[in-house]
Amino acid sequence: MTLLRFGVGLLLGSVAACAVVPHTSPTLVYSTYLGGPMTDDCDGIAVDAVGAMYLACHIYSAEYPDQSFVVIKLAPDGQAIEYNTRVGEGNASFIAVDKDGSAYVGGWTTAPDFPVTQGAFQPSFAGGERDLVVAKLAPNGDVVWSTFLGGAGDDVPAEVALDTAGSVYVVGTTDSANFPVTADAFQTRYQGNRDVFVTKLTASGSAVYSTYLGGSGSEERLAGIALADDGGAFVVGTTRSTDFPLVSPLQATRRGESDAFVAALDPAGKALRFSTYLGGSASEVTRHAAVDGQGSLYVAGRTMSADFPTTPGTLQPTHSGASAVFFVTKLDPSHRTLIYSTFVTDTSQTAKPTDWRAEWGL
Repeated sequence: MTLLRFGVGLLLGSVAACAVVPHTSPTLVYSTYLGGPMTDDCDGIAVDAVGAMYLACHIYSAEYPDQSFVVIKLAPDGQAIEYNTRVGEGNASFIAVDKDGSAYVGGWTTAPDFPVTQGAFQPSFAGGERDLVVAKLAPNGDVVWSTFLGGAGDDVPAEVALDTAGSVYVVGTTDSANFPVTADAFQTRYQGNRDVFVTKLTASGSAVYSTYLGGSGSEERLAGIALADDGGAFVVGTTRSTDFPLVSPLQATRRGESDAFVAALDPAGKALRFSTYLGGSASEVTRHAAVDGQGSLYVAGRTMSADFPTTPGTLQPTHSGASAVFFVTKLDPSHRTLIYSTFVTDTSQTAKPTDWRAEWGL
């Protein structure tokens, strides 16, 4: 089997999209610029079953007014743009594509007149620094539905994910006390400083649930999500809260200035199946999670803790002494046992100052 690597970046004011390289050889399939004379950037990328590429972008070039929330679809051979849709004023940051080629896009806007569709989950801009926006585009690029998602504070998207039923999950952080939550959600009240949120919408844009997730401290502006086969959601992130909600935890207390957390929501968003801290006596940060076919959960991030929980016999069970190293942790399908946990040293970081939290926007 040939594996393809897709990339997108910002070069000289234009989006450079995309180098596609077969894993079995160094042959470049295509690489192309996209964009105009101003600074254009694409933060989100997805690929469908036939190799078409979808980009979630924010565009400043003169072809568009203001900063534009744009979705671009490239043909599998990179020779044509199949669609280029401006949804509204804002920043498209994350994207996922279903088996039919519909694209689900998340981002943010400061524009009260961002176009939302009739029957939207949240039809009006709630104020504050910005609101999230979520939109679904048809395979031809037409907007099927779009909605605001936010409160009166600052709402920051982190990731979108799709399940096999076409439901879209949006995770991020908010300091809005009036973020839109559903009545029977797991956590309907804002706990203070900054909380994670998790919102699940159906393929038609209606709400399944929307919930806060956090304690009375601050949950950092990074979070990630992975999905269980039954529609449950694994949420990971970073917390400074000593009272983060826990269920059957592997680690029952916050050990450092900030710890990673791992939590599992049921498909209805009404209860936590599992939740734990994960960290040592210094600081951790994470936004990456994945689930394998057996239900084991993988979490990756960075740590400054020499005593981060690791397991013997792994790649690197002891800290290298670098200012910050990566960690990779695997939990069994019951999420009660560490199958393995290891440090992975980033050798490029060994001589750098401890400014990696700033690099991650924290």
